[in-house]
Amino acid sequence: MSLNKTVIITGASSGIGLGLVKAFLDHGYNVVGNARSQSGLDDAAGQLGHPASFIGVAGDVADPATSATLITQAIKAFGAVDGLVNNAGFFLPKPFVEYSPQDLDALLDTNLKGLVYASQAAAAHMIGRQQGFIINISAAVALQPNIQVPAALPVLIKGGVNQMTRALALELSPTTSRSTPSPPASSTRRCMIRRTASSSTTWPLPVGWAPSRKLPRPCCTWRARILPPARYCQWMAG
Repeated sequence: MSLNKTVIITGASSGIGLGLVKAFLDHGYNVVGNARSQSGLDDAAGQLGHPASFIGVAGDVADPATSATLITQAIKAFGAVDGLVNNAGFFLPKPFVEYSPQDLDALLDTNLKGLVYASQAAAAHMIGRQQGFIINISAAVALQPNIQVPAALPVLIKGGVNQMTRALALELSPTTSRSTPSPPASSTRRCMIRRTASSSTTWPLPVGWAPSRKLPRPCCTWRARILPPARYCQWMAG
């Protein structure tokens, strides 16, 4: 069943992002998926089985032009944008003193700039329509740091995203019919832990980092955090 609603999802070719794309499609949404690689998006499209409801738009979210293209392509294909899920990002744990300037730049580009640019483009479109939702995928470690996981820079950035989500919900509420601030969606994303030139340390698997020692599957993230605002809110939601 088609709802004639469209959502943009960044980081859509694998992991949580791909799981969310499938969930939205299965619930009748059109989806515009973004990732760096067009081949990755094409492979994802082949797995999803909704050729009329999914388009993949490759590009680096750290480039503001990518966000503009996502909005333009979504409107061209489906008429409007009803929601944005800022999922693109990566996790880089290491001792604080071992972070390099390159590490900081990479984290800022994807985890912060990409989210800001996509949110700006989506909000400008949604304000004119007086409806829409923006959901930011965060990280549990940003709410409660873990002594087993030194990750000061990811905590800094994702912690700021959490607060920006609340602030943005309030800022945008007067320009829309209603607003309902809610905690940012939180889930532990898949990450690759590898040795680097600046660190010979490897870290435990992500499941050991969660307080409950359990990790949600993408479908759990969808049901708990994504579905309520996506289905029931016709206004900005933090």
